[in-house]
Amino acid sequence: MTDTYVRELRATLKRLMDDVDLDPRQRDFLELRWLDQVSESELIYYVDGKRYVQAFEMRWFLNAELQHLLARAGFRVRHMYGDFARGPLVDGAPEQVVVAETV
Repeated sequence: MTDTYVRELRATLKRLMDDVDLDPRQRDFLELRWLDQVSESELIYYVDGKRYVQAFEMRWFLNAELQHLLARAGFRVRHMYGDFARGPLVDGAPEQVVVAETV
């Protein structure tokens, strides 16, 4: 991922989100399923004053598990980052970003 790509992606997301009022406090974890490593969540947001609720499940992957699954699917991990600005993948990193290629 190049710096130009990241800048363009951020600009596109900003344009898409300009009309969206998204309050981070409007996210609700309905249920945490520790055994399945899944959070059942709701995201509440407003577009032009209209309220929308999006329910979704978010699956967490441990680093070793993600690398193993990618390898089994025929990918080789080239880089792993802790955010989209290519920060280090360390405990407490906000994201787990993977750059992989087919083997």
